[in-house]
Amino acid sequence: MKGIGEILKEAREAKGLSLETVEKESRIMAAFLDAMERDDTAFFLNQENYDGILDFYAPYLGLNKNALLAQQRMLKMHEQRGTAVVFKAQSSFKELVPALKLIRDRQRVSIDLLEIHFGSYEKAKEILEYLQKNGFIAKSRGSYDWLLNNEKINEYLS
Repeated sequence: MKGIGEILKEAREAKGLSLETVEKESRIMAAFLDAMERDDTAFFLNQENYDGILDFYAPYLGLNKNALLAQQRMLKMHEQRGTAVVFKAQSSFKELVPALKLIRDRQRVSIDLLEIHFGSYEKAKEILEYLQKNGFIAKSRGSYDWLLNNEKINEYLS
């Protein structure tokens, strides 16, 4: 699983942008952008400084900041546990591919969305639990919104 910095750098390079171009358009010093792409959080004065730049940089590159942060939390959780992040090539859960395609296309997930698409509340609940258990989605404490692990979703679907 990639870190935020690597994802940001790949997105910037895919758009053919240099750090200097982004600096000119955003008025954020290239040194800060470079540090962010290297996951060098020590370069920033504090977390608010880092978050403020990420608030601009992620959407500027067409990325979802919350999804990036959720993915980073999952990566750290696996590192702390000493477990590898493994992507399964196949699953016996037949609704997985249609559910992941729906989530990828809508860039959101909810019990209501799944219920409408799959026809029953129980099926929607089962899908939601499976997605969470297998790391495709996560929910922050105290939040009602699901965070998408877009990298894992896209890797599974490819």
